[in-house]
Amino acid sequence: MSKSVIVDAQTNKVVQIFNTDTDPQADAKTLAFLRTGTVPDQDATPAAEAPAEEPETETPAAGGGDDSVAERLDALIRRQRQVLRDTEALREQLRRDAP
Repeated sequence: MSKSVIVDAQTNKVVQIFNTDTDPQADAKTLAFLRTGTVPDQDATPAAEAPAEEPETETPAAGGGDDSVAERLDALIRRQRQVLRDTEALREQLRRDAP
């Protein structure tokens, strides 16, 4: 399972969880939350209401074996690279906007 978890540094408590496995917009919501401090879409699960973790039940496609694992890893790497690019762009924007 892959999730983005936002923790309030002052209280050291989880304030928001974005589930990147089930929500294709989770990365964008995470970046928006970091920019604004608010949840852009209430589909994201607040930590206080987070459901209990369910065991992962996904099974590879029949005959997929290593190919499906490799494809999933490639997709994950692409998503992570995009998140990194978006995060770097946000950092640059914050630097430009800083007094």
